[in-house]
Amino acid sequence: MRLQAEVAARLLLQDYCNAHPDWTDDKTPVDALVSWLDLDVATFSPTDYPQGTYGFVDPDEDENLIWLCRDLPETLQRFTLAHELGHIILHCHSGRRSKS
Repeated sequence: MRLQAEVAARLLLQDYCNAHPDWTDDKTPVDALVSWLDLDVATFSPTDYPQGTYGFVDPDEDENLIWLCRDLPETLQRFTLAHELGHIILHCHSGRRSKS
């Protein structure tokens, strides 16, 4: 599964770069990827779920929605968003990795 996740991430970034040839940053554009894939992000309160729940995707829902715990430090927010994006790419949309 790890290799599959690495390959999917690399292909997603390659597709994004092909669609945005002017992008040259060395930092993965997690927020831009989410937007480019027409995904939405909603937040929840840290007290709404068990401690340590930073984000999730409901694979049974037809929404293109990532849930993130509000008020996360920037690095944890980016990590969690990227992690949940990985779940969407690998499990929720039949491997869709580029914008249709």
